[in-house]
Amino acid sequence: MIGNRGKDKEYEKIRSRLRDGEEILLTVTQSKAILPATYFVTNERIITRDPSITGEGITSIQWVDVGDFSLKKRLFRAYIEFVIRSGSTVTLDNISRGDAEEMYRLIEKYVKRLREAANEQHAKEQAHTGQGEDKSASDPLAVLKMKLVNDEITEEEFEKKKKLLE
Repeated sequence: MIGNRGKDKEYEKIRSRLRDGEEILLTVTQSKAILPATYFVTNERIITRDPSITGEGITSIQWVDVGDFSLKKRLFRAYIEFVIRSGSTVTLDNISRGDAEEMYRLIEKYVKRLREAANEQHAKEQAHTGQGEDKSASDPLAVLKMKLVNDEITEEEFEKKKKLLE
């Protein structure tokens, strides 16, 4: 476990929810909160453990679901905001600036890997079907699909534009 920073108790609370081969890369706890949430960055997703007086909530965001994301820095703390494929916005807030920057670098790394893999797969599929890059550039539907894969448009925008082409 990399970047655990002595958060063994938090790790134990989430360990049973990890998948085979999933590894925690970084554990970050909110600062300046009465019941702080803990964010676990893994090689597959971000898991949020959010305790409350009545229990705890655990949610996760898969790397494949991440559309756009940004790091917002304040004077002492920062937050990371995601727009996921469904169009919803998720915010991981009240994080120290250093932890937020480290978390952002990991997110960037894994989302970039996933997008590169999707682009490679798309190129292989085109080569297999005999379609080259030149043909896809002249095919509006192929261009739309590529924009969707590269997160340049949302699924909703893709569907609207696809209907216009039909």
